[in-house]
Amino acid sequence: WIGSAIVDPVRHLARTAARIAQGDARARAPVSGPAEVAAVALQFNHMLDVRERSEAARAELEAQLRESQKMEAIGTLAGGIAHDFNNILTIILSNVEALDEDEGLGPQLRNRVKGIAAATERAADLTRQLLAYSRKQALRPQRIDINELVATTARLLGRTLGAAIRVESTLAHDLWTAEIDGAQLDSTMINLANNA
Repeated sequence: WIGSAIVDPVRHLARTAARIAQGDARARAPVSGPAEVAAVALQFNHMLDVRERSEAARAELEAQLRESQKMEAIGTLAGGIAHDFNNILTIILSNVEALDEDEGLGPQLRNRVKGIAAATERAADLTRQLLAYSRKQALRPQRIDINELVATTARLLGRTLGAAIRVESTLAHDLWTAEIDGAQLDSTMINLANNA
């Protein structure tokens, strides 16, 4: 009786400890025997459960750290590309401005030059967003019609998110202008839509 009531539960506990030492993280001791031995087995199992949860939390934190490091690397890369691209856009804009000042330019060509200038300005805005994303550019607050910004971003999202997703915006018609960095708000809306 002593063998089956006390020695066997202690032996089961020792076997479970040996299985855990060999890498079987799922092993648990049977809760049996006298109250004291059963209490030890129960606490042993509880300790294993806590350790398992702790290791899972640590693995999750490590995954979050790796993701954070990856995002930081992407931000650095985006900042470098945006900086180089901004230099190219500056050259294009200065040449477009020189063309626009040419008195011999006909109205049709002048309209095309204005279209090039507008497209270059939009590209410069995108570059500023990339620089802001990589945190290499200070905020540039200015008076902005948020309705116009939301409508423009919604059109952009409608093209980039795919045909399966419909973007709808509800705008307030009596909305005041706000002094904000439009690139930051635009970037925030794009991030929200992508995450959603």
